[in-house]
Amino acid sequence: MAPKQASLIESARYTREKQAIQPDARRFEEVEAGFSGHVSARPEGFPGVEGTLLRVIKTRAGLGGCPALRVFFSTDTPDQFTLQSVEISEDQSQASTSIFRD
Repeated sequence: MAPKQASLIESARYTREKQAIQPDARRFEEVEAGFSGHVSARPEGFPGVEGTLLRVIKTRAGLGGCPALRVFFSTDTPDQFTLQSVEISEDQSQASTSIFRD
């Protein structure tokens, strides 16, 4: 039996920020699908944001012109996560997961 897939929810803020970024971020959906899969599989693998209950995903620029991103998410239950915020990152030195490295 396949493992249960965690559900990801987009907060209203995340949706607004994503819509603002997308015109300048070709193939954003592909990058989003990549980090969403990693959050679902191993959320504890991403660093926490000190003083909050959030974790952060850092991507590197590359895939189809998508800029480096910082994506903040919260763990609601072991099987549910909420994407809270997304922003373009100037720091491309530390991607959180290898799928976003060159």
